[in-house]
Amino acid sequence: MPPIQTAYKIFRSTENRTFARVSSSTASCTAAARARRVCRTSPKDRPERPSSAQDDGSFAQRNALLQTTLDGIEKIDVFVTRIQQAILQAQKTSCKKERALLARRYETLCAGVDLCTQSASHAGMNLINGSGQQQVISFGRNTPSRFVIIHTDLTAGSTGLNLPHASTDFAHEEDMAEALTATHSARQRLEWARTHILQSLQVLRRNTHLHT
Repeated sequence: MPPIQTAYKIFRSTENRTFARVSSSTASCTAAARARRVCRTSPKDRPERPSSAQDDGSFAQRNALLQTTLDGIEKIDVFVTRIQQAILQAQKTSCKKERALLARRYETLCAGVDLCTQSASHAGMNLINGSGQQQVISFGRNTPSRFVIIHTDLTAGSTGLNLPHASTDFAHEEDMAEALTATHSARQRLEWARTHILQSLQVLRRNTHLHT
């Protein structure tokens, strides 16, 4: 085999002889290729793409809303734990003054629950503050499918977690027992809401990934 320098000289001399023959063929091939590119990129012939996170900013907005909602649920769960602790402390003491202080703490924590629900908003949407708002996610255009994110009222009142008012300052055992039972039901409602939001996040992210 000839060395690299010799092979290069052979290539250059051959190139000069074949250039005229190849150039005309190349020009015709180039024109055909350009025509094919124009045909392929013609807007009227381009197939419609399914909706995706890049095509529709609402996917990113909904993802942020669901994550904000999930964060709000976690904060509410912390407040419910503190509410339970206040009730249990009240049950352990017979001092009316101490029970009254714990009852006020209970009411303050219930107000904190409402603040958490109100702060769990994104772009004017809230899925846990009792407003009844819900989100409908549509995937695809040619074969659309829909997924509904249900609103769950997690406020402290009767329409949400249904935590009773400490109107008697925990003066009676039955009042504390009622409040403690309500916190158990509240935890179940929080767990359902957490599961629903997590599933909604999975559906949103999976379908967004498939359509990108």
